[in-house]
Amino acid sequence: MFHADHTSLQIIAHLLIASLFVIVGIRNLLNWGNTTRRMAELNVPVPGFSFGLALILQFSGAFMVAADYFASIGALILIGFTIVVSAFYHRFWEYEEPRARQVHFQFVCNNLAVIGGLMLIV
Repeated sequence: MFHADHTSLQIIAHLLIASLFVIVGIRNLLNWGNTTRRMAELNVPVPGFSFGLALILQFSGAFMVAADYFASIGALILIGFTIVVSAFYHRFWEYEEPRARQVHFQFVCNNLAVIGGLMLIV
């Protein structure tokens, strides 16, 4: 526990990956109304409940990875979270406008890289 067998580089990697989820989670939490409204527009089921559940998973997984407390499970939680978010929020193929399509495609590519980093923790 708590990175006893990790190198300094591995500890920094855990903290950086976890911080991404914490920072984005806090930003979304502070914009609860806008976030749930956007979720409703994207046909996310029960937006308020879904958002609350997403925050719990996001913060729990990030804590587990940062603290190296069942980090593999935390990383799996964050992988699932990232896949679901990509599927609901970044459906680039549905955008007709080229710039919007490119932006959302880039988000999906970034999320794939994050998933790759999380897989190294698993």
